[in-house]
Amino acid sequence: MKLETLTDEQWSHVYAKRERVIAETVAPGPADRGRVEAGIVACYAHLGLGAPRVVWVDGPLSAVIAANLLKQGGQLWGQLWDQLGDQLWGQLGGQLGGQLRGQLGDQLGETSFEAWWLYWAHHWKTVNQFVPNKMTDEQSALLQAWIDAHSASVWVPYANIAIVADRHTRLTRDPEGRLHSEDGLPAWEWADGTAVYAHHGRRVEPWVVSGETGPERITLIDSEENIEVRRCAIERYGWGEYVTDAGWSPVAVDGCGELFDVPGETGQRVCVVENGTVERDGTRRKYGLLCRAHHRSPLEAVAASYGVSAEQYGSLERRT
Repeated sequence: MKLETLTDEQWSHVYAKRERVIAETVAPGPADRGRVEAGIVACYAHLGLGAPRVVWVDGPLSAVIAANLLKQGGQLWGQLWDQLGDQLWGQLGGQLGGQLRGQLGDQLGETSFEAWWLYWAHHWKTVNQFVPNKMTDEQSALLQAWIDAHSASVWVPYANIAIVADRHTRLTRDPEGRLHSEDGLPAWEWADGTAVYAHHGRRVEPWVVSGETGPERITLIDSEENIEVRRCAIERYGWGEYVTDAGWSPVAVDGCGELFDVPGETGQRVCVVENGTVERDGTRRKYGLLCRAHHRSPLEAVAASYGVSAEQYGSLERRT
């Protein structure tokens, strides 16, 4: 019998597991080394290899350096990824692939923090609980070993040595779950200095999130060629403060905000509006809505962002 859908109770289980896996994945702190090493040994054993010597390092950068130092005399990552990964996916895909892959994949696979090849493993572990044609005990154990082996950070397997990077020491996100930091520190960081700076999910250079203001920062922002990175830097600077410090003059002003031409961007305008929601400190945050030159007023620009006409938006008795 083919399972076509899930019950409410089963979906509740899926959602609870998703939140649990995300929480475990993003939490900083040292890895459970015993769990990781046991998983690695089981993966090697499945390929007919003896238990490797496990070398722990403090982060991904250290793992890459160590791997390069050993590259001349070892067998690289391709052995386990190509053999074990393809075997697992082929076996489970063929056995369970037609049963709820799309539904569960949407629920378990849309988080960017199951990045170390784990989301599909958790997907199959969850599917296995609901479908009639379950995986074998051996497949289930091997899948769990794969999950355990990746519960630290990145790892690089050689024939006799496995280099494993310990877990991150810091990871901060915005309310939507995207990598984000507003304190000038990395959004994702390891003890060896490996660091990822991000603004609402977009990877940026450290200066973008530093929070510094002034003429030098204005020049740096204006010289940034990537429009998305420039937007991130302006958001961090603060739209209200930026347009003032940069000397922008509005081309139109109304009750919805201020409309500006974007210097150096032909046909591009930005509408600076004030959030209707009060921040925790009692202020109202200003933000920019990119729009085209044919928008002649802030009202038109704001209305277009909602997909309605200026007349329709103007008739609504609500703030943006």
